[in-house]
Amino acid sequence: PFVLYDAEILRGTVVMTLQLLMLIALAKRRAAWAGAAFGFGYLAEPSVLLFGPAAVRWLWWAGGERGGQDGGSARWRPAAVFILFAAAGLTPLMTRNLLVSAPIASSTTRGPLAFVMGNAPDAQPAGAFIPASTGEILTRSGYRMGATIRETLRLYQGRYLPLLARQYQKLRCLWSAYEVPDNPSFYYAARISPAIRYGLRFLPVAALGLVGLGLVL
Repeated sequence: PFVLYDAEILRGTVVMTLQLLMLIALAKRRAAWAGAAFGFGYLAEPSVLLFGPAAVRWLWWAGGERGGQDGGSARWRPAAVFILFAAAGLTPLMTRNLLVSAPIASSTTRGPLAFVMGNAPDAQPAGAFIPASTGEILTRSGYRMGATIRETLRLYQGRYLPLLARQYQKLRCLWSAYEVPDNPSFYYAARISPAIRYGLRFLPVAALGLVGLGLVL
């Protein structure tokens, strides 16, 4: 498996380890550790940003539980510490972006392309498929995220039901056991690698993920 999925394993391990450390730190109400893990996690995977508001809300609530009579400042202290340490983890990225005149919190240049691949009228709901409209959209938008979203929506010509249907298709694919190949196929790898062949499959992993999500919430 390390031969077939070396890049995913290395990057994915970093992302999952940092997210796990963040969740453990949040559970233990260690705001500084959680913030640092969040900041470094953003460098590896920008989508971790989605956990930010929930983390701040949790620490705000936990701070009020601990604060007793001093509820006002105690509520916000852990959340403020989390934000401070998260910003410290992002300092190398923000410094680099300021030096090259890039958006201050940008950690990837694939955002516009990824949005087109997932939402253009001729996009596929799953898989690494480049729609035929990609060139037109990115040329008109100048590869800017906001303009890319507007240009993509413009191609729907005001009829957004197909867009909603595409989001539903993507949601169904998310809960499908079939892995659409992106680089080497999982099923090809399972035929030649015993480590993959006898590993956990989709249903137990999905069930454990839902249990973990429920515990966190």
